[in-house]
Amino acid sequence: MAHSTVTRSAPVPADMEAHHEMWMAVLGLLLDDARDYLAKKPDKDGVRAAAYRDVTGCGPMLRWVCRFALLDPESVQRLFLMSLEPGKPRVALATP
Repeated sequence: MAHSTVTRSAPVPADMEAHHEMWMAVLGLLLDDARDYLAKKPDKDGVRAAAYRDVTGCGPMLRWVCRFALLDPESVQRLFLMSLEPGKPRVALATP
């Protein structure tokens, strides 16, 4: 499947690579939870619904995670929403 990408807003210093990779993984999980909500996967605690509302509304969780991942939250939100359209590629987080 093809991917749209979001690239970093700033270079990551060498001594912060591990920290940055962790935040990129957190963002990936947030996006996965939001997508899983739409796929009607079990959501007993409402975590997936909260992720979906936050990502689609460019809420505080997305903004917080993007801040540490050095990404523009509005760009992540826009690409996520575009990826929900039938036939559109999934969002991939590029780390050049």
